[in-house]
Amino acid sequence: MDDVLTLRPMGNGLWMEDADSSQSQQYVLKQQASLGMMALIEEEMIRHESELSEKIAQIFEERPGPYTGAQVAEVLRDTARNVSCAPRQAEGGQG
Repeated sequence: MDDVLTLRPMGNGLWMEDADSSQSQQYVLKQQASLGMMALIEEEMIRHESELSEKIAQIFEERPGPYTGAQVAEVLRDTARNVSCAPRQAEGGQG
């Protein structure tokens, strides 16, 4: 006989009930961890966007136009490539 699963909405995830309650709890913990990771990613994207905006403003202040649309696009593209979106690492490293 197959196990019967019951799914119920719970917060931003689903509560999964089956014969093994530990599996249900593991699922909920995974959902909570996933939501926490999404919050960290969103925070990093906001920081990245802010840093990118500052660099772009600085470029246009240092070298005022006029610019063609293609030149503006090139500045934006090049600046976006140079601003790292990787999480900031602690200084120093393992050697």
